[in-house]
Amino acid sequence: METNEKTIPCLLLYFERLPCPQKIPFDSLYVTNSENCRNHIRQLTHYRNEFIDSLSDNETNNIIESCERYIPYIYSLLQKPANNNVGNAFKTIKPIKFIWTSAFDKIETREYMVYTIYFEVIMTLLTCAFAYINSGTEIYQKNELQYKDSIEKYKTAHDIFSYILKYEFEAWPEQNRPKNLILPPEMERQTIMILSQYCFAMAQNIAICQKPDTASSSLAKLTWYIEDIYFSMADTLDNNSSFKERGSSVYLNFFIIQHLISFAMVQIFESKSEKQDYDKTKTIKNQHGNVCARMKDGNKMIISIQSYKNIGHLSSQYSQIEDFIKYFKTVKETYDKENENVYHEKIPTECPKLFGPLQLIKGKENPWLPNLPAFNLYETK
Repeated sequence: METNEKTIPCLLLYFERLPCPQKIPFDSLYVTNSENCRNHIRQLTHYRNEFIDSLSDNETNNIIESCERYIPYIYSLLQKPANNNVGNAFKTIKPIKFIWTSAFDKIETREYMVYTIYFEVIMTLLTCAFAYINSGTEIYQKNELQYKDSIEKYKTAHDIFSYILKYEFEAWPEQNRPKNLILPPEMERQTIMILSQYCFAMAQNIAICQKPDTASSSLAKLTWYIEDIYFSMADTLDNNSSFKERGSSVYLNFFIIQHLISFAMVQIFESKSEKQDYDKTKTIKNQHGNVCARMKDGNKMIISIQSYKNIGHLSSQYSQIEDFIKYFKTVKETYDKENENVYHEKIPTECPKLFGPLQLIKGKENPWLPNLPAFNLYETK
């Protein structure tokens, strides 16, 4: 892995397991008197199968490409005839069952079955967004110098989550769903909403870790924003009824660890800022004692990480956790020794928060949108 020696270790999400649908023979379930439409339905079946096969192969770029080839075809099935004039007698032989697994379910093989195309659309888009998150993480972990490419991938994932909320949840609102319908944990509106912000937080996390020489006061503000979002991500899942019942503690533990690490990182930046102020003015009393108090608070978060080590299939990311712990301990030991040997200042029991959160990462100028439907469902030829 290529790295910048000055960078700060960065913990990023990677979905080891993406949602996966069962194959459906659309061409044997739809009846149409249009030969062109029959060919399009065969193509729909082909692209969906190709998408499913890519999920088995687990090559992120192939998953994204095959998913984006499939999306225009599935949107074709959502079309309605113009002016209610159905020239093509298009219909299904029987209701179609859309069956998917979940990324967040604690049981890998648990299946969710729903009889509506809207479920298929949302799960396909969610899978595409998760794949973009994986792509951003893969790029950064392979070559940190390409962090800007990683940030763009996370921004695209944000766009997809936002699109789902704005359009697909409006097309299939909760009040129009069967009362006893059980959906995957990731299909909760609040979860998707915080996931969209979570993508910005990871992008900002990367930007900060690549710019450690930026003014510490600015880094502290930017990291407070990340800490807020990571905490909200963990809190949202913890209060999601379907996640509590069926969700995997692996993800909850992972998001809690991200929150703990970002809080510890804030203490580093606030400590550095306070120390830099003292080095400039030499007038603030007990500045080094405050620095040590902040690092002590951060160390409580580092110790707490041990309680959330069960990150199961996300354990490939554990080296990033260990790297940050080493980094934090090195900074803390430096400040502690400095105070012990040079300044001899009293360490207070607590220190006030110096800064508020600041968001750096914004949405793309041209946000992600699905391609237009691949064919006209009601053509007559």
